[in-house]
Amino acid sequence: MGSVPRFSFYYQTGEAIRVGDEILAESNRPAIVTEVLVPDSKRAKDWGLPQGGVMIEEDWDGRPNPVFYSSEKWIQALKFVKRCATG
Repeated sequence: MGSVPRFSFYYQTGEAIRVGDEILAESNRPAIVTEVLVPDSKRAKDWGLPQGGVMIEEDWDGRPNPVFYSSEKWIQALKFVKRCATG
């Protein structure tokens, strides 16, 4: 039996934030979610961010720009566009 994924971060529309999601960043630029760190998980602690957070890669005119959000205020500013085809 596989482990059940834990979701700690949600878009304002209620969908859980998942790796691969296509979104609009707070800058209103298209972006992809590349990492979701669940609070107090080993991975979040390894990153030195026990509160967790969301890593995205914004498209800056064809150049990727990685941005990490650990504040709930900024995470709530992310706008869900569509779920990754494999998600």
